[in-house]
Amino acid sequence: MRSVIVVLLACVGAVLMSGSPAHTQPAPDLDRARVLYASAEKALTEARVEDALRDYKAA
Repeated sequence: MRSVIVVLLACVGAVLMSGSPAHTQPAPDLDRARVLYASAEKALTEARVEDALRDYKAA
């Protein structure tokens, strides 16, 4: 019985120690996205497709 408790406590300790810390995601930069989207729209109207695709992707 004592060995079962020791094994159980060891398992609980291992689970608690193996938890990874939470990593927060950075906040989206909405102002930068708006600028890139406007730049992409302008590039598309000027038939600069590669530039438009690059800016759409970055936004």
